[in-house]
Amino acid sequence: MRRQSHPKPHKDRTTAALTQGPRHRIWPATLAAMLVAVAAMVAHQPAYKAKALCFDDNQYLGDNMLVKNPSLEAAERFFAEVMRPSTVRGYYQPLSMVSLMLDYRMGGRENDPRIFHAVSMGLHAANSALVVLLLYVLFGSAPAAGLVGLLFAVHPMSVDVVAWISERKTPLATFFALASLVCYVRHGQATATKSSVSAASAQRPLPGPVFSPWLLASLVLYLVALLAKPTAVMLPAAMLLLDIWPLRRFSARAAVEKIPLVPIVLISCYVTFFSQKNTANLFTPDQNTAAKVLTVFYNVVFYPLKILYPAGLTAHYPFPDPMDLTNPIVLAGILGTLILALALWFSWRRTRAAAVGFGIFFVLLSPTMGIVGFNNVPACNKFAYLPLIGFLAPLAALAAWLWRRGGQRPWPGRLAIIAVVAGLAAGEMAVTRQYLSWWRDTETLYRHMLSLAPHATYVREDLANALSRAGKYDEAIECYRAAVQEREPTHRSQSRLNYNLALTLSFRDKPGDIDAAIEHARRAVQQNPENARWHSGLGSLLRRQNRLDEAIVEFNRSIALNGEWYEAHCNLGLALIDQRRWEEAIAACRRAVQLYPDYALGHLGLGAALVGAGQADAGAGELALAAELARQTGQRDIEQLARQRLTDLRPPAPPAPPAGGAR
Repeated sequence: MRRQSHPKPHKDRTTAALTQGPRHRIWPATLAAMLVAVAAMVAHQPAYKAKALCFDDNQYLGDNMLVKNPSLEAAERFFAEVMRPSTVRGYYQPLSMVSLMLDYRMGGRENDPRIFHAVSMGLHAANSALVVLLLYVLFGSAPAAGLVGLLFAVHPMSVDVVAWISERKTPLATFFALASLVCYVRHGQATATKSSVSAASAQRPLPGPVFSPWLLASLVLYLVALLAKPTAVMLPAAMLLLDIWPLRRFSARAAVEKIPLVPIVLISCYVTFFSQKNTANLFTPDQNTAAKVLTVFYNVVFYPLKILYPAGLTAHYPFPDPMDLTNPIVLAGILGTLILALALWFSWRRTRAAAVGFGIFFVLLSPTMGIVGFNNVPACNKFAYLPLIGFLAPLAALAAWLWRRGGQRPWPGRLAIIAVVAGLAAGEMAVTRQYLSWWRDTETLYRHMLSLAPHATYVREDLANALSRAGKYDEAIECYRAAVQEREPTHRSQSRLNYNLALTLSFRDKPGDIDAAIEHARRAVQQNPENARWHSGLGSLLRRQNRLDEAIVEFNRSIALNGEWYEAHCNLGLALIDQRRWEEAIAACRRAVQLYPDYALGHLGLGAALVGAGQADAGAGELALAAELARQTGQRDIEQLARQRLTDLRPPAPPAPPAGGAR
């Protein structure tokens, strides 16, 4: 009787690469990943010296007392404040906040952000290396993975996540998300190998889902990615698409493997929704549904075109105006979406690569597509950073296929591939460097954004802030007033505009400016009475006119609204010093420096109050500390004032002995 033979399971070239290549030849991929990481650092090197602050950098750094007071207690608060983060308006992102806090501990500052940029560049380099490794474990070709990874590493749309300080959350979350995908693909390979062995030995298929340490590692890394930025929430859907292609293991068992991820997805969505709603703006799908649908169509065309032709890059892309069918740009988005959908449908019979690649891109992009709105822009370069892997995967598959072709003479074709990729990478690097030049300082960055979006009121307002900080008060006031005129009187940002205009008028200090500043500050307080900073700023303006009782009322209101606003405590202390209420002033200034130990003005006020209370030695110590802190941070006026107070405390030098006196 003939022994029945069992046919060997079919295994195409991609599957063979998945189950054999990475296990035996990891060093070529490691070398490629290291070279690509170096290229990423070289391309983004100008970011190290960039000094621009963009949009919400202040609340992540300059105004964030937990970041500026690194400690275990601060880290615990970042993780504990789940539904209502107190230092940043927006969703729950504790790991990113701890990362910025550690950078501050290492010496990063607003006026010297090199540490922040160095860490972000390192994260981008690491992400570029992970892209290479992911493409390698998917397709088994180190040259193809390295060449396609190079295009990701030097692409100009990555500039924002490196040069934008508060965008630390994007490269940090992407690092853990990519690592999660690498582990998931290795899990898929391991389970595919077990299934193949089972079939080859005529055993029954393994029942139920097959778990492995790789799957556990993938789950943990996914959870960590969500703690950095919750927009990574759709990663499990991307895993399912990878099961379809190129892993070719999509089944009920593969779907069941994702069940442990479902509670994490639901909890993350719940926390993100309500933490955003409780602290910042949130626009639900029932609000202007037609505009949201049109925005999705617009983005389906916008992102691929911007990736292929990265011209006119900016950190602020305005909504098409008007956002309706009368706008040719909106109609182009609808038509382009329909053409793309038909093309992907026809390609499905020949290959799954294109449809799955686009699917991965838009699935990962979906949290930022505007269906649930948390931003005032329809699109942003940073939103495409992680989703880019969807476009890179089919490209790497094509490169791997071309690399293996050629028969006995493969190198002419391979050299042609290298030349094409080198040319594309050189062009990308040139655009990356050009775009980075706009990030050299804040004013230059906002002027660039405004040149591309001249009616963007938010950009005009932030340009005015930059001009004010640079001492260009006349230009700043003109920008503020233009922004006030562009917005409706009831717009929620009018209070902020009025407050910043009041500050700039007080800095310019021409005749009548302080009275006008007080008027605008009062208007800001009326428009937003719950803002602690507005009350503190109004109090400071009243103090300049020696209206101390009114000023103290405003400082106390500020403290009642936010007891951790250190400037309000310090300003209250200074007003109490003016009234010679020494003990109360000491308590107020001491609280300010407890909240912010490096606050030079707080130490100056505390020193003056101690001296006034007769504690000259303690006061001298505080004044000396104030002078040193002011020197380190470039606050020359505070340094000079502290040193002058110290000089006034010193006893007069003894008179010199008369000439010819006793020897």
